[in-house]
Amino acid sequence: MPKMERSGGKSGKFSFQVVIALAIILILGFILFRVSQFLYAGVFGNEAVSYQAGAASAGSVLKSDYTDFKVGATPVPKLGKSVIIDVKNQELHLFEKGELVKSFSLLAIPESGSAWETSGGGFSVIKKEENHLSPITGLEFPYTVQFFGNSLIHGEPMDIKGRIAKTAAGGFRLKNDDALTVFDWVDFDTKVLVYNARWTMGGNNHFSYIIKKSQPAPLTAKSYLVSDLKTKEVILSKNKDKAVPIASVTKLMTALVALERLEPKTEIEVSRQAYETYGDSGYFRTGDKLPLEIMLYPLLLESSNDAAEAIAEKVGRGKFIVGMNKKAKELGMEETFFEDPSGLSPNNVSSAGDLVRLADYIHQNKIFLFDITKLKEYQHGRFVWTNRNNLIGMNYYAGGKNGYTDEANRTLLALYDLPLSEFETRKIVLVLLGSDDRKSDTRNIVNYIAGNVSYSGPSVFKTLDDFGWDEI
Repeated sequence: MPKMERSGGKSGKFSFQVVIALAIILILGFILFRVSQFLYAGVFGNEAVSYQAGAASAGSVLKSDYTDFKVGATPVPKLGKSVIIDVKNQELHLFEKGELVKSFSLLAIPESGSAWETSGGGFSVIKKEENHLSPITGLEFPYTVQFFGNSLIHGEPMDIKGRIAKTAAGGFRLKNDDALTVFDWVDFDTKVLVYNARWTMGGNNHFSYIIKKSQPAPLTAKSYLVSDLKTKEVILSKNKDKAVPIASVTKLMTALVALERLEPKTEIEVSRQAYETYGDSGYFRTGDKLPLEIMLYPLLLESSNDAAEAIAEKVGRGKFIVGMNKKAKELGMEETFFEDPSGLSPNNVSSAGDLVRLADYIHQNKIFLFDITKLKEYQHGRFVWTNRNNLIGMNYYAGGKNGYTDEANRTLLALYDLPLSEFETRKIVLVLLGSDDRKSDTRNIVNYIAGNVSYSGPSVFKTLDDFGWDEI
């Protein structure tokens, strides 16, 4: 019994010590939690700063509805520099670490519905130019600070003779001395918070297309799709998910699968069967041998059916076509099926939407295939292969493939680098399927984009002359 009492006494003492230790840990944890809250509030104020990436700039964005701003009352970021623009009161304020540095009166704000109108929201400085020549107005904006799309702070616009221009065009306009002060003060990624605008974007900052008119002039194509290759935003479409024959646009998939199945130096031989394929483009003879990296030129420039068949035979024709369909499935091309590597078969079908997926994948992974399609011609030994796509005469053309069969009619997948705003050039993909007049359809779409489509503002080019149409 005494031994049991002594044992029980130790256990009780140990339990008491554990309770005391746990209590101390809990008290310390609570103190640390309250200290962190205090420090957090001291750094950020009453509202936290959330960091959200926009499509072109990762700006720190203050959580707010951006509908009202009062100096000394509205919370501002406590870290780094911030520019506050009060649209309604036409004021611009500079803050650093939550303290007001200086305030300015704006001479002008962007007109409602203009290229430069800015939404309320949180942004950040992405570009500075001491003298920005506006491609939209032809005027020079001194001390320009860009923070989103066509949204900018600048001095007084000047004409080509250096005179202050009487114009309503432009962004948030300051006196030149004030604009210089802001220009020198801000850094890249300095926060820009816009209050009291007509509309508010909030924290979901992203660029978007402005489309004035919903449809272009009548097109002959049975289906078509025009979209931004990066953002996937659809600008124009008709029957974009309908599967139709695509003719030689097929050869883009042929080239892609070949490069993923064979080494570039792999020797490709033109067999008798390949040579006898319909069409004489490529200028081959039976038994001609070329490395795959060279065979891609007649495939994509001359649209050589012989080259397509010769490439497929190197892998095994049936196996190669299985590979084409497998790749289509991997890319999510649900309306696509291939029966041959050339596009001669009317059973080679796809949709405009699927072909945009293919274009995006090639652009990201095998962009040199599009580079090939921009060449006017390519010479190798006795061969001189000429590009049969007359669209290469257009300015801004960035590659693509056309095709024709009786069943498919005229088809096209083309990329363009279009200057669609004050600062942005966008990669636009155009797909036409089942067109009676590919040239006319392309021209009507280009004309439509030039006059009606802009990327957060009006397009820079205004006429088809800029596309070099007369050269085609």
